[in-house]
Amino acid sequence: MNRCVVTSVVLGIVCAAVVHEAVGNPLASVDQQEQAVLLVNQGLDLALQKANRTETDRLLDAELSWVNPEGIVQTKAEILAEMPRPVAVSYGDAVVTEHTYGQIAVVQVHSGQAHVLRVWVRHSSGWRVLHVGEILQPAKPDVGGAGIETPCINPCTIIPFKPKSATEQAVVTSWQQMEMGAYHHSGAEWGAHAADEFQVISSWSNQPQTKADRVTAYDKLGENGVRVNTVAPLVWAHMWDFDDTVFMLAQHTRYGGKPDVASRVWVKHDGHWLLVVSYHTTIKAMPALTFQTTAPE
Repeated sequence: MNRCVVTSVVLGIVCAAVVHEAVGNPLASVDQQEQAVLLVNQGLDLALQKANRTETDRLLDAELSWVNPEGIVQTKAEILAEMPRPVAVSYGDAVVTEHTYGQIAVVQVHSGQAHVLRVWVRHSSGWRVLHVGEILQPAKPDVGGAGIETPCINPCTIIPFKPKSATEQAVVTSWQQMEMGAYHHSGAEWGAHAADEFQVISSWSNQPQTKADRVTAYDKLGENGVRVNTVAPLVWAHMWDFDDTVFMLAQHTRYGGKPDVASRVWVKHDGHWLLVVSYHTTIKAMPALTFQTTAPE
């Protein structure tokens, strides 16, 4: 990952030229593409901090969805009406990661317990942010309720979502197989559908988790004979298809916990759809789901 810090007017002009060249040239090097995305991401940070509506408007996709730390989903019009300050910015002591997948770029900004996901889309006119997910993690993990022992029906076999294309269906199939692995508490079964760079961040955990972290956690549950269903049912979902990359925004109802808004990106790799990032923001205004009995087999 390359960084380009604007320290003078001349350097600013050079950086702008790099962005223009990378956007306009599909054969631009990976380093150029990463640099262009990081620059435009930093530009959005600055525009938001200065409450510059004109510049912010220019960088937001028309179909923007923005999930704030309260779990509220906002549109572009709502963001421009009341300019928010980002919970973490891509400079200073923040840790910034960037991965470009064709038309889509995934940027994450980590600053202490604050985490920001931005999904950028490359248009002919430049990069525009399609989605922003913000999470403020607690100092200690919130384990929630005890959960429930129940078969995984939703989302493992049935979901309240109808794929609109063969691509969306393929992603759903991969995701359902992944969730079945989570239900079986099998690290290998779950991990077969996660990219090596996979990362998950949630409002109830106190730190990000990698693919290796998740595999170890599921294997430990299996070894300890835990039968609780940890897979949250799907309430609704919407997908954005960009050929070999798919973004999904959804809502889940967690067993023993409050519902959350989920932001996920899948990438097609060697013919297989793999999950690369997953953010889960608790809807704080909603009550937690509780149970009196265990569901029958």
